[in-house]
Amino acid sequence: MDLPEPPAPKLLTTFQRELNRATDSDRNTRKRGLQKLLEDVPWPKKSQREDLKVFVYQHLWKVIVPIVSDDVEKCRELSLQILKRCLEKCDDISIDLLQELVVRLCARIGELPFPEPAEEIRLLVVELMLMISRHAAFTASIVTNGPAVSSIDEMIVQALARGLTDAFPPVKRAGAELLVEIAARSPFTVRSHFKQVLKALQTNAGHQHSKTRSITLQAIGKGLACLGLEDYQTLFKEPILATFLRTVSDRTASVRIELGAVAAEIFEHRVKQCLERGCALLAEDFELIVIILLLHGDTIEEVSAEGRCQLIRAVHLWDPVLLSNDGEVDVPINSHLNASTAMDVSDGELALQQHSNSATAETSASSEPKSATVDYNDVSKVRQFAAANMRSILPILQEGVESWTTDSRKRYLCGLDCFISYVDGSINAVLPRLFSIIALQVRDEDAEVRAAAEQCCVRLGFQASGEDMLEILLPRVAGAVAGGDTAAQRASAAGVLTHVLKGLRQRVDTVASSNYSVSSAQMPNMLYLCTTLATTLSETPLYGFREASLRESVLLLVRTLMECFPSECKDSAHIQQAVLLALTFLCGKCPGEDDVIPDIAHKVLERLSDIVDVTVDALLGMHYQFLLYHIVTFQLPASVTSVVKIDVADVKNSPAMAHFYGELSLQWESDSVAMAAFNALVRAAPEATWKNFGLILPVVKKMVQPRAAPVAGSAEANALTYAAQRGEDVANPHVGLVDARLNLLALLEGLVRAGLMNWECSGYIATASEDIIRHMIVPNLVWRVGRVEATVRKVALALAYGILKAGAVKEQTLFATAGELVPLIVSHLDDSELTPRQMACLCVTVLFERLRGVFSEQSIHEIYPKLVARLDDSNDQVRVAICSALVMFFQCGAHPKCFSSTTIDYTLDQLFIHLDDPEPSIQHAVLGAIVQVAKTLDKNAVLKKAEKNRDCHRTPVMCDRVMFEVTGVEILSE
Repeated sequence: MDLPEPPAPKLLTTFQRELNRATDSDRNTRKRGLQKLLEDVPWPKKSQREDLKVFVYQHLWKVIVPIVSDDVEKCRELSLQILKRCLEKCDDISIDLLQELVVRLCARIGELPFPEPAEEIRLLVVELMLMISRHAAFTASIVTNGPAVSSIDEMIVQALARGLTDAFPPVKRAGAELLVEIAARSPFTVRSHFKQVLKALQTNAGHQHSKTRSITLQAIGKGLACLGLEDYQTLFKEPILATFLRTVSDRTASVRIELGAVAAEIFEHRVKQCLERGCALLAEDFELIVIILLLHGDTIEEVSAEGRCQLIRAVHLWDPVLLSNDGEVDVPINSHLNASTAMDVSDGELALQQHSNSATAETSASSEPKSATVDYNDVSKVRQFAAANMRSILPILQEGVESWTTDSRKRYLCGLDCFISYVDGSINAVLPRLFSIIALQVRDEDAEVRAAAEQCCVRLGFQASGEDMLEILLPRVAGAVAGGDTAAQRASAAGVLTHVLKGLRQRVDTVASSNYSVSSAQMPNMLYLCTTLATTLSETPLYGFREASLRESVLLLVRTLMECFPSECKDSAHIQQAVLLALTFLCGKCPGEDDVIPDIAHKVLERLSDIVDVTVDALLGMHYQFLLYHIVTFQLPASVTSVVKIDVADVKNSPAMAHFYGELSLQWESDSVAMAAFNALVRAAPEATWKNFGLILPVVKKMVQPRAAPVAGSAEANALTYAAQRGEDVANPHVGLVDARLNLLALLEGLVRAGLMNWECSGYIATASEDIIRHMIVPNLVWRVGRVEATVRKVALALAYGILKAGAVKEQTLFATAGELVPLIVSHLDDSELTPRQMACLCVTVLFERLRGVFSEQSIHEIYPKLVARLDDSNDQVRVAICSALVMFFQCGAHPKCFSSTTIDYTLDQLFIHLDDPEPSIQHAVLGAIVQVAKTLDKNAVLKKAEKNRDCHRTPVMCDRVMFEVTGVEILSE
């Protein structure tokens, strides 16, 4: 007798019709059946949970799983949603059923192009696989059925190698999340296929969605932790490191924060592995630390703070024992299996053991919070790690600092700044390398890069030994390093030193504001350091380079020295001398230099005078002889300076120095640096210059002497003659010397003008006047061919007028020099240019006034025709000026008889002609000259001429005016 069949489950009876419809050949019928199952099956009812499980395992599962590959999109979608409900409500599904489902799911995304065309359904497929990976039954099978779990993971990873290339961002994210799950559970499985998966992950790491980039970084980090050391080195160096470095500059802060967490986790695993084996870290491991340092130096405060925490986390397990190198073994980084175990066990046992170890590790990790083992306020281990591994980290940072992209240079410099902040005294051992890394970036074209490099220098100044830094940098500033005597190298060293001084100042202020005392070794001797720096600044070869970059760097260095250490500058004469010498050279401007450095240098000079609490003139006067000596002897060859032997101690001995300067054979040209500095010194301190005129005049006297013409018959004279005959333009080889004469004469003229405004300087002008007139003015008033020489004569005339107008020239000096000076000035009255004629008129006016009553009859007879001729000048100003000169001229004779009747008669005839000039100013000027003749020479002759010309002029008014001024009798008009 046959036993009756067991009763059918209640749910089967209820949904048998829908199950049949789900397998129907008609697509609409299948769709309605699946829709009914999704909506009507009592998924949420706990009272029917057991019946639901029986229904799912025995009937629903085998019907729904094949529909995953249905031709109708809606049917596939409904089937996947039903399977998600099954996995949510049934926690004891057999591993076989899960494996069957995974095979179906992988087939939908495991090929390219995807068998599953709908992106939303592909997302459901990946999410379903993620649910399977996290399912309780699947997790329990890790221990009971390891090979089956390993097989499922293998299929999923293989499918993800293509599924991660999906264009739909949610699929990319779900796939990366699934890979993270599998990497934690089956590292050997991920290791086998990571190269294929990595290609898709590398692309996704640059996706436009920040969430996609973040989860992709997690997947790359987890996958990297599964690799053996050989694959780790190979893959990390080539594709992964490039991806990480690109992500360092990601536009989203959260992605950069995620990168820091990933890098810290990888490094933490490497430290654990090396501690277990007793071997050293790899060079690739330090790349991770550099990435964290780059994030630590991020401009976003949140990213920077997180980078600091990740740096502490990464190295908290590090031990100095890792500095020894005992070799490496090729096993997964996060595996607890040794090499022999991995080689001896079978595939199934290996999978079982790795899943068992992973489950145990996850359980222990979840029971203890991450922050419980890491003190994020303790940076002592970071400092210890940084000091011990400087030589491994610095080359990586150096390579980045020298990158061709602006952003990379800036970020690596910020990372270097953070690294330096964790290294204390041991940083002194690598100072030369650090300075070589930073030197070029201090002068970078990009402002942000320069700012980052400057901050590194400030940090070094704060951290390192001041004596050691100056010992390295000062020879480079002075060009004393082999192959380093170029303007660019000096400028870089000066730029670095500028910001190092700021760091030293911060260090001094920090120590001064602290409540604890420090030893002398910890506190830098700033007076000693400033004095040492001043000695380098006193080396004049530094100023022979006229590149704007070097002059700017030196100016900034000097200004920083003053701003950071004003008390040292105020109290030390040596420092003042060095700073003043530097500023004097920087204030000078050579031809072709159109930058603002001289103007800024003048402002810095004023700032120094404020610090010392004296005027600029007085400050320069305090050190005038020192400055003058170094300027005059600038770049002089030994053959020149050896002519006169002088000790540096004699610099303040004015007579000895005057003799020394007089014996020097200076050859300054227009572009001479020494002449530019000399010019700047004299113009900045005119009063101090007059007080030291005995030292200045010997220098100027030699330089303003005209060069003698070539000897007749010499090769040079013959060449010039032949060239002139052929009509050729001959380049003057001594143009530079002529320009120097012109500049120095203009400087002397300005010095005289400045002395006129200071009554204290009048005595010095009086003492120096004869030397100036006889040896500087007279030689340059002699006519010479050329436009430059014409300009020289103009300046010489201006100088002559200035020194004559000053009134400080003694009469005996004028008497002694009049025989040379007057004829030369009078000769310029008929110059072809207006300016020399006008200035000559002004000069002779002063000369006739100061030399009243000393001219002989012969002198007057020779001079008066040239004076009278100027009444016909084409310029009215010259005509007015010569009338003033005639007024003084009529008073300069030794007695009235020095003016012969012919002289008086001819002069009056010319004056009365111009008395009828239509210009009123000319009429009044001529009237004054005529009246002066009547007063001092011959009154009757004037009256006769007035009466005679009264009827000849256009109007008798001016003649009547002459008669009135002479006789006092007014002639009434008819």
